Formats: sequence, structure tokens, C-alpha cells
Amino acid sequence: MRSILINRNPVLSMLVLVVATTLLATPSLASPMQAKGNSVRIAPLTPSRPMIPPGLEMPSDLLIPGAPPEASGGATDPSKAASDDTPGPDEIARLRKIHDALPPDEQISMRAFYEALEIDLLARFADLDAAAGKRPPLLPSISRKKFARTPQAVLAARTKLGLANQDQPDEGAKPTEIANWLHLNVMAGEWDTLAWFLEERAGDEAPGIYSHVIQSTNQGDPMLLPEEVLALANAAPGEPTDWQIDVLGKLLKRASTRSSTGPMLGEIRAGTRLFGGED
Repeated sequence: MRSILINRNPVLSMLVLVVATTLLATPSLASPMQAKGNSVRIAPLTPSRPMIPPGLEMPSDLLIPGAPPEASGGATDPSKAASDDTPGPDEIARLRKIHDALPPDEQISMRAFYEALEIDLLARFADLDAAAGKRPPLLPSISRKKFARTPQAVLAARTKLGLANQDQPDEGAKPTEIANWLHLNVMAGEWDTLAWFLEERAGDEAPGIYSHVIQSTNQGDPMLLPEEVLALANAAPGEPTDWQIDVLGKLLKRASTRSSTGPMLGEIRAGTRLFGGED
């Protein structure tokens, strides 16, 4: 019946032939699924792991001259990624140099980045020291402590310190025990104890420990008197760095708006390790 209709209408027959010829002559119309297949891009399920967090600058002295990007901390080529991308001791040692060269806020960002990748940098740094026969470092344990001075935390620390005799930790004490002892004393406002610890016990870890203490203290709305900020500044091992002075300045400004500055000014006039005196 269909062929009879076409034969009786020459114009319709010609139109059918033209459409059929066009379809057969155009690959994109003849094979639509094949055309779509050519545009499919296969992406790897697991992207290559960058060596340092995005946004953190590699210190210039740690760059490897003439090395490809992955050797200096950039992302590696996915096609060259190893099946087991857990960093080895050499890579952890390199990451430690990068970490230690960063200011504390960027150190925190770097550790958080690797923690999301299930790599505890501080624990891996401690493993390096243990393998080298060094005394277990204190900074990893102390860095896990928060020194935010809320009224509740300060009151609890002062109460606990007043109820029990807190002797100085033994030389053979574990890092966690020393961290707990230091945290309690700092939260209770025992600034002379902090200064003693940084000078006598912390060794070459003193700058890192002090940096963490003031950085963590500057969280939220810290409960500090102006003279306490001055004592915290005097506890600095060596000369405070520019960013440390900036943090201490913010703490002092905040404390001065709610408490009398008389005691602090009296100490400055009398002279302290860093401020005031005849000079």
C-alpha cells in the first residue's frame, strides 16, 4: 500500500530519496552514538597526591634546581604515580623541612591537609627522631593541646593546680606527660613556669613550642590581663619574631580594653627582659 502511494506521488518519492541520501552521506547523523563516544574523556578515579597543600609556598632554599615540578613539591603525573603513595622516610624528612620553615598558622594548615589524607605528620616526624636515636620530641604532643583561655578552662586549671602539687616532670617523663603538665600550668597563668620550661627543658624545640602556645592562646576571646600578656611576651625564647609581636600586640590591645593597664605600665617602667627600664 505504501509503495503504491509513493509511485502515485512523484514529488513525495523524490523527497524521500533526498532525505535518505542526506542521512547516509552525513556521518554525524548516520552514527550519532559513535559521535558522542568520541567526546568521552576518561579521568583517573584517584588524582595524584600533591606533595604540599595548595596555597602554601615552597621555601626557596628547599627547591631542587632543574628538577621537575613533582620533585619540588608539585603534583605528580597520575600516569607515574606509584600504587603505594605513602611517603617514605626521605619524603617525610623533606616535608619536615617545609613544615618547620612555615609560620604556625600555615603549619596547622599543612598538618590538616595531610591529616585528611590519613597522614599524621607530627607522628611521622616523631618516628624519624626515634629511628635516629633521638629523645622523643615534645612538640608533637604539645601541638595537640589547645591553649584557648576561656573562663571555664582557666578556672578549671587554677582549681586543679591548687588542689594537687604539680612537680616538674622528670627527665625521663613521656612527652604526653610533659605536655599535660605544661598545658595545666599555662592555662593556670603560671608564666614563670612557662619561661623556665622554654629555657631549661625545651631545648631547640622552644621556638616551636612558644609559637604554638601564643598562636593557640590567640583563639576566640582569651581571658588575659595586660600584665599577663607582658609576662607571656617575656617568656619568649630569644627575640620575638615579627608575627609573634603582632599576635602579642593583638592580645595586649584586647586585654587593655577590659582591665586596668596600671600594673602593666608599672612593670614596664621598672623594666622587664624585653620592655621598659632606663633604655
